[in-house]
Amino acid sequence: MRFAGDAMNPGAGLFSSASKSAPDFGNLSFTAMAEKSKEKQASMYSGAKVAGAGIESLGYSLDAMNAGKAGIANAEAEASATRQNGFMSMFGDIAGAGIKAIGKKKTFGADDFDLNKNFW
Repeated sequence: MRFAGDAMNPGAGLFSSASKSAPDFGNLSFTAMAEKSKEKQASMYSGAKVAGAGIESLGYSLDAMNAGKAGIANAEAEASATRQNGFMSMFGDIAGAGIKAIGKKKTFGADDFDLNKNFW
């Protein structure tokens, strides 16, 4: 006995044999998605490395800037100390010269009046 389905579809055998050698589109799609994911991961990893390098270089730049500012502040402090030292030395020299100029007052005692000395 024949079924109506076989009589109505004479190419059923042809489809069956062609589907055995057809590409596996499901597996191809899965492979394509996996490769696209790997591409995105590589892109994100590269972007992160570039951003990290930029942040690192910014850190080095800020470190160098702060070291420069510290060096300038140190040099200014040393210059100020040297300037103050010079002023103190100058004032000391002036005071010392003034004290030497005034000198001690000569007091005459009994021993200073030796009659055998010539005062004039």
